[in-house]
Amino acid sequence: RRHPREAMSWIPLDPIINELSNVLASGELVHDANFSLFDAMSALDIGDLKMDAGAVRDGSRLTLAQLLASGRAPKDITGRDLVRELDAMLCAEGTFRKGYAAATTVWTNAHCAGHRTGHLDDATPALRAFTRATLASASMAQHAVKTGDVYEEEDFAVLGDFGEVAGREAWATAEADDEVLIELASALMKMEDSGGDRDVEAVVARLEFRRAHHLMMKTLTGAIGAGTDARNEARQYANAAKARLKEMRNYYSEDVVDDEDAPDWDPNAGSFSKGLSLHMLGGAPPREVHFLSTRRAFEYFEREIDDVLVAAEVFKFRARKEAPTIEEVLECLERLQTRRPGAIALGLAAAELMHEKELCGWHFGHVGLHSVWTFAGVTTKTLETSFAHPKDAVDAFIDECVQPLTVVVRSFCVNRARFRRVLRRSLGEFSHLQIAADALDAAQDDALATSDEDRAKVETLRSLQAPCIAWAEHLTCYVELRHLELGFSLDLYLPHELAMVYYYMHYLQRLRVVTLRRKAMTPSTQTIQTQLCFLAEQQKLSMYSALRFTFAALLDSGKLRPCVTAFSGEDLRFWQRFSTFQTVELPPPAHYDDYKASIEANLSHFRGELTDADEAVSDVTVFAGIADRFFQEARTAADFVTEKFEPHAASDAVVASLVADVVASRVISTKNLVALRLLFATDMTCACDTKSHDLYAQITACKP
Repeated sequence: RRHPREAMSWIPLDPIINELSNVLASGELVHDANFSLFDAMSALDIGDLKMDAGAVRDGSRLTLAQLLASGRAPKDITGRDLVRELDAMLCAEGTFRKGYAAATTVWTNAHCAGHRTGHLDDATPALRAFTRATLASASMAQHAVKTGDVYEEEDFAVLGDFGEVAGREAWATAEADDEVLIELASALMKMEDSGGDRDVEAVVARLEFRRAHHLMMKTLTGAIGAGTDARNEARQYANAAKARLKEMRNYYSEDVVDDEDAPDWDPNAGSFSKGLSLHMLGGAPPREVHFLSTRRAFEYFEREIDDVLVAAEVFKFRARKEAPTIEEVLECLERLQTRRPGAIALGLAAAELMHEKELCGWHFGHVGLHSVWTFAGVTTKTLETSFAHPKDAVDAFIDECVQPLTVVVRSFCVNRARFRRVLRRSLGEFSHLQIAADALDAAQDDALATSDEDRAKVETLRSLQAPCIAWAEHLTCYVELRHLELGFSLDLYLPHELAMVYYYMHYLQRLRVVTLRRKAMTPSTQTIQTQLCFLAEQQKLSMYSALRFTFAALLDSGKLRPCVTAFSGEDLRFWQRFSTFQTVELPPPAHYDDYKASIEANLSHFRGELTDADEAVSDVTVFAGIADRFFQEARTAADFVTEKFEPHAASDAVVASLVADVVASRVISTKNLVALRLLFATDMTCACDTKSHDLYAQITACKP
């Protein structure tokens, strides 16, 4: 190896290595003077099967030429054999799209690997067209994830080039010139001439699925940054693809399968080989790959299509040619995150939202300023200047918006585990945003408002006293609350922590509801959605209160075991869970002393309401009584919301989702209420379930 500035030359190392192998001790290294720490971290351990592909034993190597010569990958298959081959290829691609490397999935198939060498030039037209469409589909998936740039290698392995396959840049090719579509159309025409038996119809369904799925992804990836709303067109192709998937599933309707998760095809037989080598170094290092079964592959593609359509909602922002608010963007991404989508849907959403390092075609700072004005209830003609703030103060605020808004948008475009981690990181950025918002409020100069319209806007700002910092606090509160909520879906909380967790969630939720109430009650912003959103979030307050005191009662009564040791107490647990929130000034972080003071205040307040003045009752009884009251309050609120808004659910997907959440919370509150009464009326023991719902823990009374 030579220094990069020197001329490149290759030196055979075999004689040197052979000579040194007899004298080098374990741990010794041969290197030149330019060897650095980076080289050491990037080096391969020669002979290690996990790192060195060349270390694969000669007997286990299998080149593409050997596999093709063995006759394991025939090109003239028809009938059921062809159907099974196409489905196995779909399973391999689905496994790749779930995040496994191309080398251990798609490239283990001889037809896919041999496509660029001309192996399929004289193959069955259906096999050739389907293979080309598979490679193009995998390439477009890789493009969406790379462009979105929100992945890590454990989420989606983007390394591994698909080579010069047709359709590599299908998103930038007109339909008439798209070789994948041309090949599929030709194959379909030939299939029509082959008769209409069951196997032929099955092959046709698979080719038509490929065509519809290709057009859906081509439409959306081609629309990234173009400012066109491609949702309706993509939805038509998506519906066609799902209809073909249904037909594909029906082909196996009479087959009896004991385990639908176990692959019903052999990923190491026929045209597939795990040891297939596509280079001179031997096979890929051994990796454990969990291939999808045929049925699971159909389900995967069907779900991914739905995820992609939800992700495509973000295209509406750029298409409408108006700056969105950060709240609108996050609401859209929240609906996507609710589905727990894969890397392709997340990458597509991120690629469109943050194309060319802007947010939907707008400077991040301008989106932040527009969000402030929308939050305050004023409209402006420009986002470059303000009607009541000096230009330098506005510019400073715009600059400070970029990093925190970028981080928080990116946090919604990653998987669940990293979602919470990136949200936590964004709080550090929000501390700078709050300082900038405070400075913009301080710089407000009413004298700059010279027109009647501008003076009216100033009066609106005065009603909020400090609108910029109020907006920053509202956004920070939302991020903190989301951070806590994610702990449930990630199963991070133990039962003895839940009283503290629900206390803090109630604290943040109460601050959030104040803003939602103003939005729901203001005539200019009052809609069915804003009213329902306010009532649904208000009902959450009742649920959080009920659950907080439920677990306080269970801990005090001994039904749940507290975690108190010589090295860990409740105060330390509180600090570990919520110290992250001390990185920002607003909302003011709650401390353990605040938590204990709140308990005492509630005991004092409700003891008199729930018992007679001369009756001595335990804290456990009071806690249980408080929880009982709030569970009933949550049920009453749920009944009101359902009765008033359920008629609107059929015509509004957002309303339908909110109503469904409220109905689910009513069911949980009823179950918890019954279990709570049983637990304190009998000697039954308590079981706690934090996995069944993303927000609300469920308790069960069990026989001792």
